[in-house]
Amino acid sequence: MPVILSVLLLFSSLSAANIGITPAGWSQVGAELDDVNSVRFSSHSVAAALDAPSWRIGDQWVFDGYFDVAGLIANGGVSASVGTLTGTLTMWVDSIGMQTVENRSTLVYTVKSSGQFGANGVSLDGQSGDLDIDYVGVEEVRVSDLGTISRSMNLEVNFLVFGFINVDVADITILTTYSPPQEIYDFPLGVGETWVSNYTTTVQWSGSSDYFSIPPDETTQSSSAHAVIGTGNPGVPYTGCGNSYNITTYNETGVVKGFVWYCPMVKNDSWKHVEDSIGLVIDFKLTAHTPASRTRLISVDLAHPAWGLDNDLGVWVNVTDAGGTPQSGESVEFRYEAESDHRSFTTAANGSAYVVFDTGHFTDPSATTFDFASHGVIGWLAGSSQIGVSTLTLDENLVEVDLVTSADGVSVTRERGGTSVLLT
Repeated sequence: MPVILSVLLLFSSLSAANIGITPAGWSQVGAELDDVNSVRFSSHSVAAALDAPSWRIGDQWVFDGYFDVAGLIANGGVSASVGTLTGTLTMWVDSIGMQTVENRSTLVYTVKSSGQFGANGVSLDGQSGDLDIDYVGVEEVRVSDLGTISRSMNLEVNFLVFGFINVDVADITILTTYSPPQEIYDFPLGVGETWVSNYTTTVQWSGSSDYFSIPPDETTQSSSAHAVIGTGNPGVPYTGCGNSYNITTYNETGVVKGFVWYCPMVKNDSWKHVEDSIGLVIDFKLTAHTPASRTRLISVDLAHPAWGLDNDLGVWVNVTDAGGTPQSGESVEFRYEAESDHRSFTTAANGSAYVVFDTGHFTDPSATTFDFASHGVIGWLAGSSQIGVSTLTLDENLVEVDLVTSADGVSVTRERGGTSVLLT
């Protein structure tokens, strides 16, 4: 059953997301940003920059899934009629803990998911029946920026023939790891921003099948290019995502190969769309979101969201209850993982802990043309696994002359080439 192997390979391609781009492709990306008719969004107005979300154990999202394999089968020359596999995927935050990532202590979400996808009346290699794929996934996601560290998928494939003969086609596991973590997002998100994420992808296969050989493990150098195209309503079944951000991914020639609509209301994607080069089209559309209860709310307030390299910067980590009442005596950990700065403090009577830290000069793998790097700053209540996150943007061009004093405090404005950009 070669077409079954092709479908499984496409599940792995969704995991690996090896969509590359060369510098020459950026001219096409720029054209896409200017051409509102070439991409799918309902608003192109400039929106305020959006910071990284904070998840809780028990947060849950439910998606309708669609796998259109018609193009795949046509390109593969296989005698088969499959059409679209459909089903429901449920995703939830299972735990929050520490891992060593890129030789740094890193706070990580473990996100699990499960679902079943299938199609009835399938014809494969002369046999007619129903195809079912049971899916179980585990994803490790960096707290500071939602960078993907690894993704494991277990797939059980069954083919029901004549309505009563069940054929166990395969039971396999695909583990994909990224080094450094893959950054689909580059917070803070702003319309018009572009970035490239470079990483090493390792795909490992395990399991068994009586119908095909398990593919060999593979390690490749990968690059994915992304642009925040606009904001608008993605038109998914869930009704609370009318102000989602469209983040589009491009291939090596600047052609659109997929997109996500990131929804601030649910702190996750409301729509994920992938177009694979060998003919598969995948869509996951949000139908439901159930947030876990928040007994504590944590905010991380940087003195300035953009600052220079190797400079001291102040930050307040604030803890309140669900009603907004400041909580004193809370043991909170400050984490600036880019420079391995981790310190514990106790909140004062006003519910805040004040920290001064060195911004450092560590780069990130999501290269842009508008900043040096961006790093998450975390407030962490380890006892209850509750988190707050803010993003610090490092700007190597930010110098003392850029600081302008106003009566209301200090604002940071960068003057370059006759253009004034307000950074705080």
